[in-house]
Amino acid sequence: MTSKAEARRRKKARAINGATTPARQLEVIRPEQHTARPTPERWARGRWAEATGAGKDARPLVDLAHDMIGRLYLQGQITAAQHDNARTFQELRAGYLQELGAKGFRSCLGGGVGGYDAGDGNVAAVVAYRSMERHIGKAHTSTLIWDLEQIYGQPRDLAKLRAALDAVGA
Repeated sequence: MTSKAEARRRKKARAINGATTPARQLEVIRPEQHTARPTPERWARGRWAEATGAGKDARPLVDLAHDMIGRLYLQGQITAAQHDNARTFQELRAGYLQELGAKGFRSCLGGGVGGYDAGDGNVAAVVAYRSMERHIGKAHTSTLIWDLEQIYGQPRDLAKLRAALDAVGA
């Protein structure tokens, strides 16, 4: 026989978990046993690679065409070197933006102020991006920023994008 307090605890636990059946009938799903599968819309839009080897069931699928650069590469519109140069530019730009603390649009009604950071930061990220920016020029930099930040769009001018990607590798 159970006490009223124990019965209330079990009822509360079922309500929190969203269960309407007794707890002994619930199935426990462990994240390491089930990987998330893409939705049908995402499946149709992407190009997917499955993991191979031991433990492949525990590893997720990888979308090779998750952005415009991946799709252009898989369609054969840019070369492997241009694809690698695009990823290099994206990594350098991400490090640069992270160091600047640029979070994008913020409303004046959002409230709050940024926190104080007593650290020196990552000066190497800024130096690497600025040197690459000087190396390829402002026109190529603006082309890469505009085109590489699109996810599902098309490049404004594929010839200019190719030239800018070649400039990164030069």
